[in-house]
Amino acid sequence: MDNKINKPIFETNLTVFDKFLVIIQLGAGVLGIGYFSAKFTRDDWGGQIFILCFFAIWIIQVIRVAKTFHLYQDRLIIKRPFFFTKKTNVIFRKIKGRFGGPHIIIKAKRLNESYRIDFSNFVLDDFITQLQKLGIKSSKENLD
Repeated sequence: MDNKINKPIFETNLTVFDKFLVIIQLGAGVLGIGYFSAKFTRDDWGGQIFILCFFAIWIIQVIRVAKTFHLYQDRLIIKRPFFFTKKTNVIFRKIKGRFGGPHIIIKAKRLNESYRIDFSNFVLDDFITQLQKLGIKSSKENLD
């Protein structure tokens, strides 16, 4: 394979602070599950099951939120370093609602995914420029 294809054109990384926050939140989730599992009783199980489910969902959400984007000459890879999966017309759009904010929307034959992004305008503009250089149709919709 050509070395140019293996080298990323553009990529985002998690900072040490981002990783620290994820680890703290994972630790809090695991401690919560451990604590409320120990308090689990036959007489009072409804509340504990609800709290255990809350912490399980919390852990899943924490590991899904941390993600990095890696743009290569021939592909875009979205990695979630703390999650089980490795990979994943690009549209950048501000979405309204409870989980709104800036999102990247990827549409392909077998994929139609949306990811929340927290890039600065400089990083976002550079990302779009690199995608367009590759001939990937990308647009910025109502982000300004």
